Amino acid sequence: MRDHNACLECGEPFPDDARVDRKYCDRRCNNRHYKKIRRGKATSPAVPDPVATLAQMTPQQLGWVAGIVEGEGSISVNQRRRYSGNTYTYPLVCVGMADEDVVRRLQEWTGVGRVTGPHLPPVRAAAGHKPQWQWNVNNIATVEALMEALWPLLGERRRVQVSQVRSKVAERTLLRGQ
Repeated sequence: MRDHNACLECGEPFPDDARVDRKYCDRRCNNRHYKKIRRGKATSPAVPDPVATLAQMTPQQLGWVAGIVEGEGSISVNQRRRYSGNTYTYPLVCVGMADEDVVRRLQEWTGVGRVTGPHLPPVRAAAGHKPQWQWNVNNIATVEALMEALWPLLGERRRVQVSQVRSKVAERTLLRGQ
């Protein structure tokens, strides 16, 4: 499933082998679009509201998503060091599995996150493993909305992970305010 069928700036259609999350045909269109935004002459592409998207899910879909996250996923806080020496802390919900159709359905039903793959390091390929597909959600507001929607359906271990993520994100917010 492709996010966009054509460049958001010039409207040129993408080739069939282009990445599914592509928005612009090349770097020039990307730069042109964001220069217009800085000058106030264009609006950024519409990003769906995660709370509204998750609220549209049926109870069966919500239960299926909770089962996949509970069984195959992880909920954590990651830190990345920036060039300035500061660290950037963000929450991450990740599901990785060999079934591409399941991972794509997860992204389609929730309407949030990003699917990447296939990932197959040479060591794992030599051992006969299948390629892995990943669904990642790492926006603070989106992760919070997802955890709020899934909370009643999660098991005890995942609820502990969610509580730890929430406390670390709150701690990060407090540190940024100082």
